[in-house]
Amino acid sequence: MVDDHRIVLEGICSLLSQYPEIDIIAREESAEDALKVISSKSPQVVITDLNMPDYHGNQLIRYIDKKYPEIKIIVLSMHTEYFAIHNALASGAKAYLQKTCSADNLLEAIKTVLAGGTYFTKEIKRVIETKNYDAIDYSQLSDRETEVLKLIVDGFNSVEIGKQLYISSRTVDNHRAHMMGKLGVKNTAELVKTALLNQMV
Repeated sequence: MVDDHRIVLEGICSLLSQYPEIDIIAREESAEDALKVISSKSPQVVITDLNMPDYHGNQLIRYIDKKYPEIKIIVLSMHTEYFAIHNALASGAKAYLQKTCSADNLLEAIKTVLAGGTYFTKEIKRVIETKNYDAIDYSQLSDRETEVLKLIVDGFNSVEIGKQLYISSRTVDNHRAHMMGKLGVKNTAELVKTALLNQMV
């Protein structure tokens, strides 16, 4: 189990401990500590949050999936946004559950991924099904769009961004609109949230 909130970590482990078939070999609060345990104890399953103090959860997932492909990864997160789910799965997660799920849901997820399947709660399935994976090309921002996005995330307005990049504020607004279309978001707040959540800048 990997989660940067000790009380959450202890609570989830306590719930899982009621199942005799589950053996929790470690509970860690950072990706770095989790990797030390993984290399020494070789767990069958890693259950991880996406928010951690040292690395983003997707970085941990990608590393495990590449170096220890036999380990099944389950994401247990408060984030239920499409992009969070999509990126976790693209990184190598085999199951995704929200933190409000039941212990039975989590047990079912563990059994499912160990059997070679994937698992999502009804709520997560609903989010996935509302989006067409092929319709959103979120990873294909141009270099200029990425520059603009970084400055938007840093809190600069269109005029200020234009001055820094030597382009007009109207051009900045056009880049903003194009990015919002590519990412499937409705406004600047959602654009910033998506960029931060998915480490796009």
